[in-house]
Amino acid sequence: MVFTKEGQSTTSYEEYVERVTGQKIEDLTISGIGVIGDNDAVKKFAGDLALLR
Repeated sequence: MVFTKEGQSTTSYEEYVERVTGQKIEDLTISGIGVIGDNDAVKKFAGDLALLR
């Protein structure tokens, strides 16, 4: 999951869609990532990095 500046700067899903429609992921400002999945797989990926769990 990718968090972008374009999404973080609005509370309106419709406004977010307008901002990113037609944009390439390379053109968006990425401000964070989220890791989703099986708990054991996420723990293995994140290791001891508490902020990644």
